[in-house]
Amino acid sequence: MAPAPLVLLAAVLVSASADRGIEKLVAEGHFKRALPLVQARLASNPDDAPANYLLSFINLAMDDREGALSPAERAVAMQPDNSAYHVQLAESLGSIAERASVLSQITLTRRFKKEIETALALDPKNAEALFDLMKFYVRAPALFGGDMKKAHALADEIVAIDPVEGAFALVHLAKAEDRRDEIEGILSAAVQTRSQSYAALTALAQYLFKHDALDRADAHARAAHALDPGRTNAYLVRAAIFARRSKRRKACSTSSSCCGGRGRRPKR
Repeated sequence: MAPAPLVLLAAVLVSASADRGIEKLVAEGHFKRALPLVQARLASNPDDAPANYLLSFINLAMDDREGALSPAERAVAMQPDNSAYHVQLAESLGSIAERASVLSQITLTRRFKKEIETALALDPKNAEALFDLMKFYVRAPALFGGDMKKAHALADEIVAIDPVEGAFALVHLAKAEDRRDEIEGILSAAVQTRSQSYAALTALAQYLFKHDALDRADAHARAAHALDPGRTNAYLVRAAIFARRSKRRKACSTSSSCCGGRGRRPKR
């Protein structure tokens, strides 16, 4: 029989491996596959802070807004010094506020801002927390703290920390200020800065697909897929491109006015 310390170490290593496996599924967007694994962990240990965090993240990603709140609150209660957990709680509160009554929105927004400020006090370079605070300044009326100057300052701060996340912040501001003609340039610059960024490549591919630049969208989606075949976003873009092209080919083949009037006709 192995000595007790070795047994304990083996258990820790198995647990750590399980953590990485679940986190990988979540990072790749396989939320339905990750959910029962997280639920199983919590069934055996409800006080598992990382599992509560992951459950909140998965539920929010699957638009179960109410279901995201409680596990986020538990994760923060168990590990109050974890900046990421405070961000997750803030985002859960913010998502519920979007559909709440005006009176409830005031309370939820105050809690959201408090959690973000706590996250930043714990980690001033938490780009996700800075992004969330920036979005708050963009969306909130001036009476409740909205401030576009502060939003722009935070976007610049995010760019300095993480150019890709910063690009997403700049895109958010461009949409808010109706400067949509700048978005492609922002995303292209992010790809040039971080050519190996799955997030940047996929975001540009999605933008180009929406604007019907299918060849360019496909090239960036393929590059992203090559970087990480396990993730879903690039695959979904490629599938959407294939579907749109197939639909157009079908329409062309059955139309007498398409393809120079050489459409395929039913056999007589």
